Formats: sequence, structure tokens, C-alpha cells
Amino acid sequence: KPEMSVGVGTYHLSKLFYKFESSVIDSTAGFNAGRPPAYDWLKHYSHPLPYVFIDRISFSETRGYVRSILRNYVNYSRIYNDAKLDYNKLLKMAILMPKPTKPGARP
Repeated sequence: KPEMSVGVGTYHLSKLFYKFESSVIDSTAGFNAGRPPAYDWLKHYSHPLPYVFIDRISFSETRGYVRSILRNYVNYSRIYNDAKLDYNKLLKMAILMPKPTKPGARP
């Protein structure tokens, strides 16, 4: 059922977009590979330059997927939005803070 698939996929992507602080790059990586690997990449490979972060994504399929999404986003913006694209917003990276530990918990 295509309508259901699109609805569920859109809902899932919107939740990832929220969790990853409105980052298109991190959300699409999480959508393709799953949220746990995307969190791990942010934790271990965080870099202020988005293209360096993308190059460090360890799943080649996800790396290609993120690049494809960004490329298509830019191209469709050129076609339908007269190239009014905010690249700072598009290339924003999430800054995820470590989850707080419970008092007395082992690190």
C-alpha cells in the first residue's frame, strides 16, 4: 500500500529530523542506516565540516544515500524554488550531547 508506506516513512523521517536537531544530513543517514549507527557516527566522527562527516560514514550505501539526497535536494530546489536555497540550513550538523547518567552509575 503506497499511501501507507509514504505516510509511515514520512512520519519516521520527521521523528529523525527532530531527534537530529533539524539536520538533513544526520536525519537521512539515520533513515537509511538506522538511528543507532547514525548516533555512533556523530559520537565518533563528529566534524564541523559536513562533507568530512559524510566521508567518514562507515556504511558505503548510507554514504551514497546521503550524498544522493543532498544532490537531489539542491537540483530540485534549482528547478522548483528558483535556487533560493539556504545552504547553512541544508548542511547543518546535529550537536548531540551525551545522555546524562544516573547518580552513582558507573561511567
